[in-house]
Amino acid sequence: VYGFGTVVPRLLNYVLLTPFFTRIFDLSEYGIVTELYAYVVFLMILLTYGMETGFFRYAQLNRNGNEVFSTSLLSLLFTSVSFIVLISLFSGNLASLLDYGDHPEYIRWIGMIVGIDAFTSIPFARLRWKNKALLFASIRIISVLVNIGLNFFLLYFIPRGIENESLQGLLIRIYNPEIGVGYVFISNLVSSLVSLVLLSGTIFKIRLEFSAALWKKMLMYSFPLLLAGMAGTVNEALDRILLKHLLPEGENALAQLGIY
Repeated sequence: VYGFGTVVPRLLNYVLLTPFFTRIFDLSEYGIVTELYAYVVFLMILLTYGMETGFFRYAQLNRNGNEVFSTSLLSLLFTSVSFIVLISLFSGNLASLLDYGDHPEYIRWIGMIVGIDAFTSIPFARLRWKNKALLFASIRIISVLVNIGLNFFLLYFIPRGIENESLQGLLIRIYNPEIGVGYVFISNLVSSLVSLVLLSGTIFKIRLEFSAALWKKMLMYSFPLLLAGMAGTVNEALDRILLKHLLPEGENALAQLGIY
């Protein structure tokens, strides 16, 4: 069931969204999605810093599993909120650095997606620890269905609805064609927020407490996992980040990345 809850969302994303994106976006626009989600892979490893595995380790060793959950949750809450705030403050600078100077909002949305998903990794881990397999799988699948549904609604149905004069006035108020590929990130952000809301019962079910001594032990255990995770992620995603910088001048790098 856990595998079902992990593989089915990925399968749905691939089977439904990939052919959809490659038909509605030009190559450069799809290159933006490809590049920014490559950064997401690295940021997720960095922001969870092995704490998910550390949670399982110490929940098994510690009689008070709630203390382990609470400590790891508060740790990720602090780092995730700090990350979102920093990304929001410096989104303009980061956008310019990544050649997205006209769209700093892309950077802010990506930052919020990563921050929320990093934080919810611990509640999802707790569901697995508590053997709540069906709830775990259900939340995962609901989240990806929301993401897929919003992508189709915002990128396909609304643009075509605007062509209908009777619907134009209403739809133009909620749709901005200049956002374009940004609706991919908006859809993902909403789906991440849906997961957070659905996990709120798990988060607030226990009294939150922070153990500094336990936190230090968990960090010592988890840090090597961060390094190992980064090593694996380099193999998985670094090519998509580097390709834009390795292509010769005169090439439309984002278009080539979209093809890749």
